[in-house]
Amino acid sequence: KATVSVLNWFVHRCQECARCWQPAQGMGCETSKEETPTGYEPLVGGAPKGNGGWAETTRLGVTAQKQMVLDATGAAKRIEAQHRVEIAMEPMGRRGDFLVVKGTQADVEAARQAMEEVLHLDVPRDDLWTFVMEVPPAQYAEVMGKGNETVRRLEREGRAEVNVVPGTGVVVKGSEAACQATVGLIEIMIGAVRVKRSRGGGGQKMSERCERLAAADLKEEVARPLFFPSRTEEADGYKTADVLLRYLAAAKASLDICVPVVSSPKLAGALIHAQRERGVRVRVIVDGAKGLRPVSVPPAVDRRGHKAAKPAEAADASPTFEESLVPKLKAAGVNCLWAKGGAAAQYRMDHAYALIDQTVVASGSLAFTTAALTRQDENLCIVSEPNAVAAFARCFETHWVGTERGDGGVVGAVPAEEYETQHVAVQVFSPAAPPMQLATRVLVFPNRVVDEAIGRCTLDVLLAHLAGAVRTLDVAARTITCESIAATLAAAADRGVAVRVMGDAEAMDGAARASYDVLARRQVDCRPHARPVSNTYAVVDGALLLYGSLEWSDVGVFAAHAALTMTSHPDTVAAYAERFAHQFTRLRARKAYF
Repeated sequence: KATVSVLNWFVHRCQECARCWQPAQGMGCETSKEETPTGYEPLVGGAPKGNGGWAETTRLGVTAQKQMVLDATGAAKRIEAQHRVEIAMEPMGRRGDFLVVKGTQADVEAARQAMEEVLHLDVPRDDLWTFVMEVPPAQYAEVMGKGNETVRRLEREGRAEVNVVPGTGVVVKGSEAACQATVGLIEIMIGAVRVKRSRGGGGQKMSERCERLAAADLKEEVARPLFFPSRTEEADGYKTADVLLRYLAAAKASLDICVPVVSSPKLAGALIHAQRERGVRVRVIVDGAKGLRPVSVPPAVDRRGHKAAKPAEAADASPTFEESLVPKLKAAGVNCLWAKGGAAAQYRMDHAYALIDQTVVASGSLAFTTAALTRQDENLCIVSEPNAVAAFARCFETHWVGTERGDGGVVGAVPAEEYETQHVAVQVFSPAAPPMQLATRVLVFPNRVVDEAIGRCTLDVLLAHLAGAVRTLDVAARTITCESIAATLAAAADRGVAVRVMGDAEAMDGAARASYDVLARRQVDCRPHARPVSNTYAVVDGALLLYGSLEWSDVGVFAAHAALTMTSHPDTVAAYAERFAHQFTRLRARKAYF
């Protein structure tokens, strides 16, 4: 059978000779007897075509941001299938400004033209040029336009990518001719400015840059997402838990921690060492009820989510509870506060963030427990965005003073009953082109009044950005029982948005079963995660990220201290999108009970 298969392929290869495009004379064709050209490899599957049936490797100039568009919209896979090429994409967060495409010359050229049609940009066969225009900050808005409309027009007309980077200027990337044309269009709008030109390179890898910042100066710009259970980083070899410890160890003046409980010996030891050995002012706020109680430990699971098998003699060796280390922190001189009564006891503590020297904030869903570091599905993002740092600093100071006062610092809270009766419509933002002032924004809960024109309270702002989804809406949440959020997801699915939800298996088949059944009826793909899930994040249209400690339930929204960060930082959004896709594709669809 193997011999027959080889002979059939050989005959078929000769009968349709791709190099000369002439019918061959059977097995005696001289072209078929030629050796494989050096540096080429045979195409896999189908009849050979193009450059003699041999594939070559070609670099195409495509920025990391536009690669995310090709990946998120499925255009890359369609191009691969239609033009019989192989597109090699690096993992998100590590991509350079080029794509490696394998195929015949004709197929690669067809794929390149297809990419240009999708992106509306020039896709050259060599390295991209980068033109940095030193535009004054006062003219950023003029270049961006309302809802980034001017940027999109410039990209369509100039055929190069345009990004407004605060503190740097306007960055134009593309072929040399496209960059020159786009720069000319911008100078017609704002006048002549100084332009710096460079060519090639995908930039320094984010993980390497963050490693340098952690070891040197935390005041430089950084945006680094970390995912748990703690695993080995591909680029620098450090586990995610060790990266967090390095940032805590880099604190020089202050550490402000706000978490439900501290039970991880590693993290507690880092706080005690900072207080005793380096003289860092450490302040910790924990939940009044959970801060002193033992923390339950979920069972260990393997990579597929199955409970890990243990020997019979070791069945009782694994602890089911973790001891709270808050009393030890207090004994070591760390200033700890927890709400023990009064108005503050009405609200649960769901915050999970750490402020380092008032210049860097690490926020997300990660609690300072060993179970969160090693067994639960968690996320944490370390950023030095001034707006985010300032928002969390205000939140901590308000909560610290309020906890001492006894009311938890909650001002202007809107309870669920009042929200349902007085809810007002809000302006819907399209995440594909978020306003510049929303590049990074922090929403603080419990649901409270915000003095802004775009929404009456923080929940309105969250719903407005979820409702702005146009193409895709990927949600990872432990549970979704807040009726307003569930209704917004269902409405997005009704509009044709591809809504995917990944949550905790126990929550999906437990108290939240009815909510997920409603979503399933509206064609929302819901999949349970076997590993305990505390994650809460959403990726909207592959361009906007919402992450934090907010639980999408009535208790989480209306009766808990929590925060939700919204950002459009490309690398951060890409990292979370990759994490979601990696996990979601490995889960089975949930069986709906209706």
